[in-house]
Amino acid sequence: LIVHYPFLSRALSHAPPGCLRILDMHDRFAGRRQVLAAAGLAPEFFHTTEDEEAIALGRADLVLAIKREEAAAFRRAAQTPVVVLPHAEPRRDVPLAPGRGVLRFGLLGARNSVNRAATEAFLEALHARLRRTLLPCEIVLAGSICEEFPPARLPRYVRRLGRIEDVAEFYA
Repeated sequence: LIVHYPFLSRALSHAPPGCLRILDMHDRFAGRRQVLAAAGLAPEFFHTTEDEEAIALGRADLVLAIKREEAAAFRRAAQTPVVVLPHAEPRRDVPLAPGRGVLRFGLLGARNSVNRAATEAFLEALHARLRRTLLPCEIVLAGSICEEFPPARLPRYVRRLGRIEDVAEFYA
C-alpha cells in the first residue's frame, strides 16, 4: 500500500496483515510553518510538527524521500527505513530547441507562495547581474507559476509558456 503525504498516513493502519506499507514523502512538512514565517510567507497547504511527522513516518514499513537531506531528517525522526527515490521524468529523445546565441534558463513550477517568492528573488538577483554584465540570456517560465507574473511585470528576456503539456519538450 503506497500512501502519499503524512496527512494521509492513517490509511496505512488499514493495510491487511503482510502488506508492505510505504509512505511517499514528496516533501518534509515538519517545521514548514517556521521556515515560511522566517521567509516572510504565510503558511499555506499543510505543515506539522516534528512529533506529528514522526507519527506518520512510524506508520510505514518504508519511507520514500526525494532528497538526501530530507531522508536524513526522516531517519532522525523515526526508526522506519528510508530510501531516496528522486522523481524524474522518463528519458525521451526530443530535439534541442535552437539556442539563438543566448544562455537559456528554464523555471518550471506550480503556483504557490513558496515558488512565487523564490522565482521573484531569482529574477531580481538575475536582473541586477544582467544589468552589470549584459549577459545575453533568456528565462523560460513554465507552469501555473506564470499566473503570478503578468507579462507587463517581466523584463523582455523572460518568456512565459504557462501550463505545458510535455515537460520533456520544455527541458529540451
